[in-house]
Amino acid sequence: MTFSTPNDADGSHYYIAGEEQVYGDLYQWGRIRDGHEQRGAGAGFVAGSKVAGTNQVAYNASPPIVFEDGNLIGPTQRYPWRQVARTDTDYYGKHIILSQNGNWACDLSDADRDQLWHTGRFAANDPCAKIKEDGLTYETFYPETDGIAGSNTAWKTPAQDEWGSIYRGGTISGSPNSALANTWTWYGSNGRGYDIKPDGSTVTLHLPANGNRSGTSGRLLHCGSTGSYWSTSFSGVDAYVLNCNSSNVIPAYVAGRGNGMGLRCIRNS
Repeated sequence: MTFSTPNDADGSHYYIAGEEQVYGDLYQWGRIRDGHEQRGAGAGFVAGSKVAGTNQVAYNASPPIVFEDGNLIGPTQRYPWRQVARTDTDYYGKHIILSQNGNWACDLSDADRDQLWHTGRFAANDPCAKIKEDGLTYETFYPETDGIAGSNTAWKTPAQDEWGSIYRGGTISGSPNSALANTWTWYGSNGRGYDIKPDGSTVTLHLPANGNRSGTSGRLLHCGSTGSYWSTSFSGVDAYVLNCNSSNVIPAYVAGRGNGMGLRCIRNS
């Protein structure tokens, strides 16, 4: 599967059926997997569309979002805190646009929004934390055996400093040739993106040029040319992203949390 020159000047492209199998899903910062992250879900969203169908995009104006706030979904199992309620048909499973300060969760205070995905790992809201230690078993919500603690999960969404550590450390940006921690090799044809090699020859991580979804229009952008991956670290009302293309690696790119970006899970240390 390949992408040619973007269809529009703003970088938007036409959805290609199955592209998520190569490039993955696109999450809004702080949200768990509820369907909003899917590139091609929703009635009216078909191959040849640039933006999700009417059943996948919600306009955050009125009514206000209803949140679960840890309601029980089983005898002891709790739904993660401050996530869109399953009964909220206006917003559940939809990419939420027209966000305040670039954030989909307009109904929450800044302090509450910061806790959705936090560098300190509020694990109940971390989609990566729902992978068990076997690396294979996906928990749709939180494991009933340990409630909200997450002690039997071995994965997490990386913080900004962890993204920085595989390039040059910290927030330093530059060309792939400037990398110190690994060799970054860009591939521009099928599977375009970066192969990352700690010894210069063995690929231990591949970062596809997965693109992103606009937080204000819902359009798919830059797929095949830019990689965009969330961290759990935030900057004011925004959050840090690892952003990369064929000529630049930016481990501390700042983006509005209403945008849809990729996730790459890492093992807990």
